[in-house]
Amino acid sequence: MNYDLCKKLKDAGFKQTSGHLLTPDGQLDLVMSVEEAKNFGDNWASVPTLSELIEAIEPYAIKLEKRYENRTPEGYLKFSRWYADCFDADDYWFGEGQTAEESVANLWLSIQDPSKRAKSAIAGIVFKGFNGTEECVNCRWKSDPQTHGDKTMTRNGDIVKCNECWAKYPKCNHYKGPDTSNSVNVCENC
Repeated sequence: MNYDLCKKLKDAGFKQTSGHLLTPDGQLDLVMSVEEAKNFGDNWASVPTLSELIEAIEPYAIKLEKRYENRTPEGYLKFSRWYADCFDADDYWFGEGQTAEESVANLWLSIQDPSKRAKSAIAGIVFKGFNGTEECVNCRWKSDPQTHGDKTMTRNGDIVKCNECWAKYPKCNHYKGPDTSNSVNVCENC
């Protein structure tokens, strides 16, 4: 990771640990402790490991994947970026980068950004305010307060969706008919 990203993490409150410390000129010091680094002012930042970044994102479960969206001249897929995301019933966050560490660091920064939070909480108690007849606007799954399994239903204004569709299709409010491919149908505009 570069200094700018490490400094953003530090400024946003990511715990600074001893070990790999980076300075603005890109110098990496493996020996200096956080206490020693403080003698140099504010021009340093700790370089977190992937494990430290993932642990900092708890209690959310994250998905981390390599994306292959570009093509070689021969038509083969080639690596384009790392992508990390997580969600809860109210929010969805993601981060991207050229390394797994960068993508998870950007995900952590996204979670810390208050502007990327839902304006009002819409979850908390499963099925609060539902009568058992609601269905997801995307996949048509029907809520059942007695046997909801792993799915939950959430309402945002007039839009009702299951938790899976909120995560996959946060902006789509359309249904295109019965699904025969075992995947959720959404409109072309999404």
